[in-house]
Amino acid sequence: MPDLERKTLSDRVTGPQPSGRGAWFMLAFCLPFLAFGLGWTIWTAGGGLTGPWSPFGVPFGAVFLGAGLLLAATAVRGIVRGGRRRAMLSSRPDEPWLADHPWDPQGADDEQPRRLTQTGAFVAMWWLILGGVQYGFLASGWGSGRFGICTMIPVAAVLVVMNAAGVGLVVWWLRDLLRRLRHGRSTVRFAHFPYLLGGPAEMAVSIPADLSDCPQVACTLRCVEETMERDRDGQAQVTAWQVWADTQTVEWDRPFGRGEELRLRFDLPEGDYETRLSGTPRRYWELEITGRRPGPDYKATFLLPVYADPRGPEDRPRG
Repeated sequence: MPDLERKTLSDRVTGPQPSGRGAWFMLAFCLPFLAFGLGWTIWTAGGGLTGPWSPFGVPFGAVFLGAGLLLAATAVRGIVRGGRRRAMLSSRPDEPWLADHPWDPQGADDEQPRRLTQTGAFVAMWWLILGGVQYGFLASGWGSGRFGICTMIPVAAVLVVMNAAGVGLVVWWLRDLLRRLRHGRSTVRFAHFPYLLGGPAEMAVSIPADLSDCPQVACTLRCVEETMERDRDGQAQVTAWQVWADTQTVEWDRPFGRGEELRLRFDLPEGDYETRLSGTPRRYWELEITGRRPGPDYKATFLLPVYADPRGPEDRPRG
């Protein structure tokens, strides 16, 4: 039975995907970051910052400069994506999926390597900022008790928690890296393109790893919607919600050899579940395959093109 319960997905790092006016706003928003980061880096590199904090000056400016460049690149991609979408909708209005995302009609690659890169960048930024702050406190006389016991105890407690969280992030990233190195990059081949709501979704997954020591795999097809939520501190963050899911468990009584294909079929629901990768909030479909085995477990995730038929259900093609 499909799972219709709306629940959060916490196993991912999701960044903004602006389009239209939002992309232009982000481009304007990143300009102060670029200006401050560049100016601070040049000033501190020239000896403008003295004292115990001076070694942290250039890395601190580099963090702001890097954040500004990342925001600018994201905004430019959104502007380009918006122009491409408008052009495709104008030229091929009956195929909106072509304007929504640069799909390959033949299939898709595993999304885990891309997520691995995103997580690695987040972990590196975490430790760069945290390391700089800790160095500054130590170099400013932390060990001599200069700040006073009332300041040292709460700050030390916060730093311990932040370091523990940083270690957890590193372990999480290394686990995914080992999984990637061990299993390689899986691919999925679409039986037809696109998949239409209310119809079947058939596909064949090619697994490069030898899963002879993995007796079964869980194959989950889910619809994910991203929203902007506020945490307990009032900070806005992108949250991924599972709004529909169906799981199939595939077992085999023989070794599953390297390079074999796993053939799957799901029945898609009807309703407001259409993929909207270029819209706000973003909505997308993914196929996640996991299998327990000694060492790093097998895991692969694929984006799937699931859309409503703009021509109506009476003309819907079947795969």
